[in-house]
Amino acid sequence: MNQLTNVTVRFTDQFVDYKGNPILIQQHKLTALIFVSLYCSTCVEFLPDIATLTEEFPNIEVILFCNGTTDEHDEMINYFNWKFPIVFMEPVEADKRYQITEFPYMMLVNDEALVWKETIEEVDELIVTIKSRGV
Repeated sequence: MNQLTNVTVRFTDQFVDYKGNPILIQQHKLTALIFVSLYCSTCVEFLPDIATLTEEFPNIEVILFCNGTTDEHDEMINYFNWKFPIVFMEPVEADKRYQITEFPYMMLVNDEALVWKETIEEVDELIVTIKSRGV
């Protein structure tokens, strides 16, 4: 488990989905920022597990950061029936903005504060970790 001291996610940050629509992050609500790369086989294997997370934790908003094309993002949304936004972001940008160098990766934030961050290995372990945080 990692602690983060030098990265802040502010709710004043402006996120825009891959189609250019603004994403509003709700204050006083947990938000999971999930980072994947479609060039990463572990990330691709993790994609179906995102639905498991949204079912297990309906009180957590999800924003997926992914380096796919517009067509790939559309296909994933339709195939997995995702209801959360996708932000286009290359791994280099994730490293530059958030010091993320391993994928898949998740940051859980609430009211401008980082609650937790970790490289995702197994969805079952991730669920246990989130529950242990009292979510």
